[in-house]
This record gives sequence, structure tokens and C-alpha cells, in this order.
Amino acid sequence: MRAAERRSVSGSAFVFVNEAGRPIVASNLRRAWRILRARLDLPPIRFYDLRHAHATALAVAGVHPAAVSARLGHASTRLTLDTYSHVMPAMSDAAVPASAALFEKPVPPKTRPKSLGKTRRNTP
Repeated sequence: MRAAERRSVSGSAFVFVNEAGRPIVASNLRRAWRILRARLDLPPIRFYDLRHAHATALAVAGVHPAAVSARLGHASTRLTLDTYSHVMPAMSDAAVPASAALFEKPVPPKTRPKSLGKTRRNTP
């Protein structure tokens, strides 16, 4: 999905807009983030780091990688998996019991549907 096709709640393709709907100047956003970080006594992390923190939190919470990829605007899920798969151990941990469960369940015998009735035998 192209950026121009995505729209935020405000109707803009941008995530952060000012009151006029125009994109916020990056230096103003960084300054506002520094002020908020100081008020909340947060460590000195960059505003951009929040993107990675958000994606990591989604991955740890078990959100499907395709959904995380779409949310980040990645061109493919592969980029998301390459970047965040190290925090998705639950996905691989869940694969083992799921695979084992496939072989533990008895496979029901194939039965003929009742609507077919008897079959004809080829007789010479």
C-alpha cells in the first residue's frame, strides 16, 4: 500500500499533522519529544525508537507478522520477520506442540457419502 493511499484518522497520509493538517516539521517533533521525555523522566531515547518499541511489543504480544508489517508500512513481511523474529520465540515454541498434535490425532477413515448409494461393478 502506498503512503498516498493510507489515511490517518485526520484524513491525512501523515501520522503526525498540525492543526492545519500539514505534516509537523521534524525539528518541532523532536523538540516536543525531548520536553515530554524530560517531564516523564524517560531515558534519552529517540522518537524514532518508539517505532521499534511498538513493533517489538506487537511481536511479543503474538500479533501476526503480516499485521505488524502492514502497520509499519514494510514492503514485505520478510523485512519484518528479519528484523523482529528474535523477539518472537513464542511463535517457534508454539510450532513444536502444534506439529506434534497433528500426528497425535487419529485420522478418521474416509467414508462414502450416503447419497452415492451402491456403486456399479463392471461385469463382462
